[in-house]
This record gives sequence, C-alpha cells and structure tokens, in this order.
Amino acid sequence: MEGMYFPQQYVKEQDYLITNNSYYRFDYSDIKRTVWVASLKYGIEIKVNNFVFDHFFGLGVRRLSIAHKPVGLVEHEYFEETDVWFPPIDRKEGAFYRPHVSMGVKVGYIIK
Repeated sequence: MEGMYFPQQYVKEQDYLITNNSYYRFDYSDIKRTVWVASLKYGIEIKVNNFVFDHFFGLGVRRLSIAHKPVGLVEHEYFEETDVWFPPIDRKEGAFYRPHVSMGVKVGYIIK
C-alpha cells in the first residue's frame, strides 16, 4: 500500500473558470491544488549478482482538491474549448476523483 500527499500553489494568467455552468474569464488567479493518492502495489524483485531489480505496478484512487482566488473576474458569454483531448482540470473548483496507475522499476545494489 502506498500513500502520497502533494500540495501545490501556482498562478494562472488569462484563463477561464467554470462555476455553476457559467464561464468566467480572469486576469490571473492564485490556485491552491492538493493531491491525495492511495494505491495498492504489486512487484517482483529479481536478483542478478549484487544487483536487485524491483518491477512494480499499482492501482488506486487520486483526489484533487482545487481552489481559486481570481482577480479581474468577468462573466464570458462564449467559451470555445481548445484543449479537446485533455482539458485542464483546474478550470473548475472542487474535489475530483480520478484513477491512479503507477508502474516502474527500482534498481538496487547489495554491498557485502
């Protein structure tokens, strides 16, 4: 089992905020985004001489919590989404749940 906590704070300029099915344009916004992850991992260790290779795979859930402090907020009538495939999640406020997948390899060396 693995857990992760990752707080982020950043500023976004000249973008949109979607609230209550209305689109608002802002000059800039201070964004606080917190990520929590819980996942189960499965792995195999392979030992070759003094080297250890740990291959792992994990599945879990990711919770994103996003809060805006926009400046220069103006309601906008029409918003054409330009990021069709992967729109930024931080255009909305609230808590969002997503699947979390992790895969990787760790390499170690045993000192005798």
